[in-house]
Amino acid sequence: MNKEKVMSYLKSASLAVMALAAGVLILGAAPASATVLCKVASASSCGAGNDYGAGTKISSHLKAGNRTLFTDEHGTERFDCNESMLNLVTTSTGGVGQTVTADVESASFGNCTFGTVPSISKKPSLVIHWISGSNHGSITETGMEITYGECVWGASGEQGMGTLTGGSPAVIDVSIQLEPKKGFCIGNLWWKGIYEVTAPSALYVTAS
Repeated sequence: MNKEKVMSYLKSASLAVMALAAGVLILGAAPASATVLCKVASASSCGAGNDYGAGTKISSHLKAGNRTLFTDEHGTERFDCNESMLNLVTTSTGGVGQTVTADVESASFGNCTFGTVPSISKKPSLVIHWISGSNHGSITETGMEITYGECVWGASGEQGMGTLTGGSPAVIDVSIQLEPKKGFCIGNLWWKGIYEVTAPSALYVTAS
């Protein structure tokens, strides 16, 4: 290869690298996806006056015909409960470049196998992230701890907790893995449950 061809090749390669770098910078500068909780179904925009603001209470109970299950990491059932409630309260409205944050206001379990009732001994902070092109959102949590007997399970840092499926009614699918924190525990614990939202009567996740 002669000198002119070498120089032409190096120039082309340099331009390609510069273009790639510019693209990375543009992508890196993109804002976070907007998220709001909405009173109407729309995959693109909630519309003025249709969003639920901070302080909105979201009440839910186990969907009819379902149990809340607690299993080990291999799916082997440890115990279950036939009654459960999960109540949230939003702490932000969300909006452009923002997610919706919420707290677990209360949670309860009842009619459980072996007579021992688990409890959420440390209530987590939640973040709801809009799933693009849908009326649904993924839920992440930080700080949850569940106590059952002499064992406390919890999570280290933020992790997925499940999905909020928009609808009338909406549905919260809980699926979270927790690790032993203190007490006498045998391995990790999976909490799984399908909760039907009773209030608000219509609840969707969308862009602002």
